[in-house]
Amino acid sequence: MPGEVGRPGGAPTPPLDRAPGERYRDPATSASMAPPATANRLLAFLFGLLAAFGTAAAWGAVASIVDIEVGLLVVAAVGGLFIGATVGWGAWSGHGHVPARSVSALAAVLGAVSWLAGSYLAYLLAKLLLPASDLTFQQRLDAQPFLDWLTPQLSGFDYLSIVLLIVLAWRAARR
Repeated sequence: MPGEVGRPGGAPTPPLDRAPGERYRDPATSASMAPPATANRLLAFLFGLLAAFGTAAAWGAVASIVDIEVGLLVVAAVGGLFIGATVGWGAWSGHGHVPARSVSALAAVLGAVSWLAGSYLAYLLAKLLLPASDLTFQQRLDAQPFLDWLTPQLSGFDYLSIVLLIVLAWRAARR
């Protein structure tokens, strides 16, 4: 037929045995460089949990000891990136991959958990370091429960920091 591409004499062109981009790749090394088929969610959780503990410790220290609201934005940004990067590294071990929603969701949840744990640590430190108190530590905790302490503490900076922490953790895990 006119316009059909083939060999002279009308013989059809044989199919390629592999893609043109893989002609010069060494088969021995290409198998070791292949990305993992699925994410390692257990390793991602463990790495992310360690990063979340570190972020929570930094959040607690900045929120209660230093008491600088702008510092919480820095902790949120660095902590969110750190949590997301460690979750991503645990899931994919540095190999190329297609982003998985479950890995990003895990990072976002760990970001929220790190905020909650950091806020609870700030609460404990605030009660522990209360100056000139005649009450024991347990009596101070009983006098003002965590949620009663947390509610008046939240401000616009805190809400922005929480959102920043969660969004950056989610976004960093996608890489």
